[in-house]
Order: sequence, then structure tokens, then C-alpha cells
Amino acid sequence: MTSHALDRPPLRLNLDEDQIEVVASLIDHLPLGFNSSHCGPARVLLGWSIDDLGAKSGVSPQAILELEGGAHLNAVSMQALAFALEA
Repeated sequence: MTSHALDRPPLRLNLDEDQIEVVASLIDHLPLGFNSSHCGPARVLLGWSIDDLGAKSGVSPQAILELEGGAHLNAVSMQALAFALEA
């Protein structure tokens, strides 16, 4: 893994309580057909490394590695990965 992808600070949004509630509601109601069995094959098909996918999605390379090993990630991370792979 390259150090620059791991050294990047996480994305932080300054949302008020109403905005947080709206975002949480949207996330709770998003259909998500993307799962851990899709991540590795889609990434390889695109010719991306784990670091590449991390940089494009904002999800840490460690979390992607864990996902591809069968771990579960939160819905926000899964959606970010799905969007990055679809772009």
C-alpha cells in the first residue's frame, strides 16, 4: 500500500442536526445490492488496487481489505464503494 493513501485525513462534514437526520433517513432507505462478494471482482475488473479504490471512494484501504475478506462495513462505506466502482 502506498503511504499517501493512508496518510490522508478522513472526510469530515459539518452538518446541523436536521441535515444529519435527513442524511440518516436517506441512508436507511437506500437499496443496496452491492455486497462484499462484489468488491474484489469489480475492483480487479477495473484494474484498481485496494489503494486506488480507497482513494476514489474515501473508504480506508484497511476497511476494503477487511470487506474483501468477508467483514461487514457500515452502509455509508458500502455506498461510497458502490458509487466509486460505478463511476
